[in-house]
Amino acid sequence: MVDTSCIRALKSKRCREIRAYDPDPFVVRFSVEARVVLDLEYSIPILEPGVWSRLSLTKDIERGAVGWAQHASLRASLKQINDADGKIVEELLYTQEKARTLYSFSAQDKQRLGQKASIRTENRAVYVEVPNDVDEKPAAD
Repeated sequence: MVDTSCIRALKSKRCREIRAYDPDPFVVRFSVEARVVLDLEYSIPILEPGVWSRLSLTKDIERGAVGWAQHASLRASLKQINDADGKIVEELLYTQEKARTLYSFSAQDKQRLGQKASIRTENRAVYVEVPNDVDEKPAAD
């Protein structure tokens, strides 16, 4: 799925927070301004032809091919995409905010949504947490 939000990063900083369930000492936080936020059922599936064929990451890969996410290098955390693909995703999200096209979840999708979020690194899974509301002030310039 294409991310369900469009945000603009305001500031970034490293925090010295180590979580008991995750030995990774590098927690990355960004202060952001929400531009588009969609409920999950309005998420745009990346396999939609109008998405897949437009993104440089996927357009040369057979749609839905086994291992496509790995081949497109989308299995890494904090992956930077090029500006052109970013503009496409932003345009799709703004369009979806107005159109509100519903994309129903399969039984497998629903099961996966109930699982704890983790990112697979080279040698282990790292559990991630995205806070809903952070009581921090943005870092000064």
